[in-house]
Amino acid sequence: MSDTSSAMREQFNEPLLSLGRILDGIGRRTGTCFQVADGYLVTAYHVIEPASEGDSVRYESMDGHISSVAFLASFDIEHDIAVLKTHTNFARKISLLALSDAQRPDTPIHLTGFAEIPDATRPSGYAEYDFRRTTGTWEGVTRESPSGVLMAQARADGTAVGMSGCPVLRTSDGAVIGILSNRYNTDSAWSAGRISIGRIEDLEALLPKDLSVAIERSSPYTDSDQRKWLQEAKLDRAKCQADPYFIQPDEWEKEWAEGVSALARGDVIIVTALPGVGATTFAEQLLARSTDAELQMARLEPGDWDEPSSEALPRRSKRAYILDLSDPEHDRPSIAFIQDLSSVAEAYLALQSRLIITISSDLWRGRGIRQVPHLCVINIDTSPSPRRLVEHYLSLRDEKLREEIRWDDLSTHLEGMSAVQTLEAVDTILSTYKSYADGDTEPIHKRITEALDNHADTLDLLFSDPARDRTRDQVSSKRDKLDDLLPLSLEDRCLLIALAIRGVARLAQFEMESKRLQDVVVGVSSPARKTANPGDILSGPGLRGRIRYIDARVDAHEVIRMKRPSLGPATIRYVWDNYAAIRESIAEWMISQASEDDEWKTIARDWLSSLVRRHQDVDFIKGSLAKVAHQHKQRNILADVLSDAVLDPHMQRRCERLLYDWASQVDRQQTVLTVCARLLRTDRKGIALIRLKRVADASKLSAGTQEELLEILREAVRDDELQKWFLNAIRSWFPRTATATIPRSAKLAFAAAMDTEVEGEPWLLSDAARGSDVDRMLGEVISELTEIHDADKSLAALIVRAGPDDGLYYALIRRIAAAAMTYGLLQSIFNLSYRLNEAGAKVGRNPIRDIDAVIRAEHQAAVSARDQLTPPTIAQ
Repeated sequence: MSDTSSAMREQFNEPLLSLGRILDGIGRRTGTCFQVADGYLVTAYHVIEPASEGDSVRYESMDGHISSVAFLASFDIEHDIAVLKTHTNFARKISLLALSDAQRPDTPIHLTGFAEIPDATRPSGYAEYDFRRTTGTWEGVTRESPSGVLMAQARADGTAVGMSGCPVLRTSDGAVIGILSNRYNTDSAWSAGRISIGRIEDLEALLPKDLSVAIERSSPYTDSDQRKWLQEAKLDRAKCQADPYFIQPDEWEKEWAEGVSALARGDVIIVTALPGVGATTFAEQLLARSTDAELQMARLEPGDWDEPSSEALPRRSKRAYILDLSDPEHDRPSIAFIQDLSSVAEAYLALQSRLIITISSDLWRGRGIRQVPHLCVINIDTSPSPRRLVEHYLSLRDEKLREEIRWDDLSTHLEGMSAVQTLEAVDTILSTYKSYADGDTEPIHKRITEALDNHADTLDLLFSDPARDRTRDQVSSKRDKLDDLLPLSLEDRCLLIALAIRGVARLAQFEMESKRLQDVVVGVSSPARKTANPGDILSGPGLRGRIRYIDARVDAHEVIRMKRPSLGPATIRYVWDNYAAIRESIAEWMISQASEDDEWKTIARDWLSSLVRRHQDVDFIKGSLAKVAHQHKQRNILADVLSDAVLDPHMQRRCERLLYDWASQVDRQQTVLTVCARLLRTDRKGIALIRLKRVADASKLSAGTQEELLEILREAVRDDELQKWFLNAIRSWFPRTATATIPRSAKLAFAAAMDTEVEGEPWLLSDAARGSDVDRMLGEVISELTEIHDADKSLAALIVRAGPDDGLYYALIRRIAAAAMTYGLLQSIFNLSYRLNEAGAKVGRNPIRDIDAVIRAEHQAAVSARDQLTPPTIAQ
């Protein structure tokens, strides 16, 4: 559901919690009031007339749970507005005032208040309603003559006695744009249904100057403006505040204080930091702990913009926004954007909203910009203490383990880690502890230290230049000391890498796999392979001897494994970190192995996913990985790696943009479908659906893409957890006008939905599917059944489903007939005759005969109506 639809739904529930009724001296209800801020109520002055400043006024909440006394704080008799001071608050207060003079004529409004309606059947002569709702249309501001008093005016036929003092709400967002004063009582049709409204400008003059109230001072934002706004994903403030894993690091003390002060001033905050330092956590926790609890926290989704734009920042009241900018291609802020943040801050201050933008340091261009008003730039260049983070995490997860660790030894391995790397270390510690058995002779603290060891000294030596080190014949068979290690040849390095990735392998198989890796590496790094020298074939130590060089051993079952298990993962990370030139070669080797061996599919997927996320390397996915996966027809590995990456908070933004770009590329579309089908089951379903739509509407589709996409849409609409959201979302794809072009995405979505069961009946025949847009979609699908895979089966399935029920069946027949007549589809219906009658025979129906009967009846009715309008011929 769109943000607008959700907002409109909430407006008709939330106002009741901010409303009350004014009572007279004997407890009789006389009017309506609403809470504008803590301790302050607003009503129409005539409701409490002739009260004076300081007089008491009785009131009750709309739900009846509160009954109390307020005191008249200020009033304006001419504009019919009164402000009451109270110590008892309602459950809610209104979220936004908007200046009345800025509202556009014809703006839809709604009102809710206590009401009395004349009713001669009642003993009292009227019916009383605890609350009554009505809608109307804003007309504008009027000036009374000769007094010159300004009031607003609207048309709302349903207003009644007792509603005076209720808020006039803008339907689009629930902003209060006036206070109902009275209804014109006149016998003349000239002013029927008109209401007089007190202006927000005059209410503001009565409120205390220091009262915190959100006021929209600019002209209301149009639908066109709001369509540019970024989507919001709500964040749970209470959950953020209660996060037991968050600690406020000493390293951030100065930056935190700066942020608290900036939020209090209403500045927009820009937080710059290197990846992995914790800028997003800093921003979330700062907002959660340092802004008013009334502000709804939300993350803004940059979506598919080409560059940051201030027009895309939503102007909604009482929000605490976070916007993460991390994509170097699309998120780099321009000078104009940064300067525009000054006016954004002013607008947000009036709306009582706040904004923090996190930007990767390499994207920040602001260092040379002169100071921008209302903009605070905070640079976080230090990660929290790794040791403190690990101690804190372990104290929450396993206190016994925390006590068994020797922290002085462990600190050496944690030194210099970013926040993200530290959390990876925590996972390593916990997984090592979980696998530790009671009978193990090695102490747990040593096992953990070994697991965290990056073996940098060992690997630096093994991968150093062999030409400047000792010769092989000097090697001892006992290689327990670092001094006994020697630089490895290319062949042995490939041997080590192959075993590190494999973990454990049989000797014969392992030799073949390492040889393939060497072939791939040499084929990429050298112009040509040289033919082996016959004299070298039986020289050297042989495979078993070389295995000693890489610190591995072969057991009695001819299985090879590392002597130090942690050296394997450390080797892969070392090579990937230090030799970027061969990353593609390693990926190609793994994927080529996967094309021949299913076990390698898992190995390749897990390692590539881990390494890509370690470096947050979207460019590698986009370039090298996509290329080699395509070459070896291993699309699923690419999709698996991308699926993991898109759910990583640090890569999400760039991966979602990559999916958007790939949606229009024929050779990448099926990868997009696979990933987005998975994302539909996550909180990123909205993003996924946009990309599925983009695939559908691409100018060219790869073979099988349309069928696969249609099946994904069908699965989504049949999923109980997705169905309601999905049907609301795709409805916006349907044409809004008779002449609008219908995109392929709308046709496929309609075909997927039309025979779906919704609350016990086919969606196409439900109340939710009524409308000219659905009628036109039905006509379009009928005319293109051969173009839309299995759409004829869906239509046939509808006939079988509706057949046993006369009401459903004839509703379906009338709908098909109407589409056929309106859009000239008689030939298309005739072409379907065999398929539809075959389906009808299963339930004792003849659909083509019945459709024809409806069309003939409608035609005859039209002819008769025309004849009645034709004047008779008069004889001359």
